Amino acid sequence: PQLLYAKLPLDYSGLVVSFDGSAKTEKNGGYGSCAWVVWRLPEWTIVLAASAYLESTTVNVAEYTGMNNGVRAALELGADNLVVVGDSRLAIQQSLGVIACRKETLTAQLNYHKEVTSKIKSVKYLHILREFTAPADSLATEALESKTSKVVLDENRKLELVGLNRIREVIYDSSQPRIEIKPVAEDSTRNASGVGPAAIQSERRRRIAIAQDEELKWLNLKTVLRGNSDKLKYRAARDA
Repeated sequence: PQLLYAKLPLDYSGLVVSFDGSAKTEKNGGYGSCAWVVWRLPEWTIVLAASAYLESTTVNVAEYTGMNNGVRAALELGADNLVVVGDSRLAIQQSLGVIACRKETLTAQLNYHKEVTSKIKSVKYLHILREFTAPADSLATEALESKTSKVVLDENRKLELVGLNRIREVIYDSSQPRIEIKPVAEDSTRNASGVGPAAIQSERRRRIAIAQDEELKWLNLKTVLRGNSDKLKYRAARDA
């Protein structure tokens, strides 16, 4: 199945849906919750974040419900191409047709999923570990505990969810170079044929340095957002 999972180029632009679902056992009430987040890439901004309380459900139905609500939201937002990300191996592999769906309750969810995704030009999937789906997991847990459904409107809460997001760590194609150096091109004021190898090499080194600085700033920012600023030197933490 790994070969069927989506791996995005670093310059991918479009929508990604992450989802999660949870449920209490029938002995403990049989209720549950689900959540979905629609991300816009390459900025990784939140277009929509929402959760739903489910009065009667199972874990797998809750996962499917979160996924389907996320896909429907992306469709309503005009998605032509979509990537669906979650920690439910069952929901994702059944959607891909890798494993069969025999339970009636799940078949209904799968059929609805096929109906919704048929209206989108391209849908890809990525199964990831729970530790990378923290934003959706946080919303689902919140709905389960409060027994309420909601759409996140508070900007501070959205920032918290962005800070929890680790999907970018696993969704990109690792075989691609992290730094792309564009060739020195001819422009209206300078003839490229007059640029010597030393000048071109110097320009490449300059661009690499800029890219590495930006990457370091991003890594420092993630460290601060995760509450690990004590691992950074004072100046690095301040600048992040």
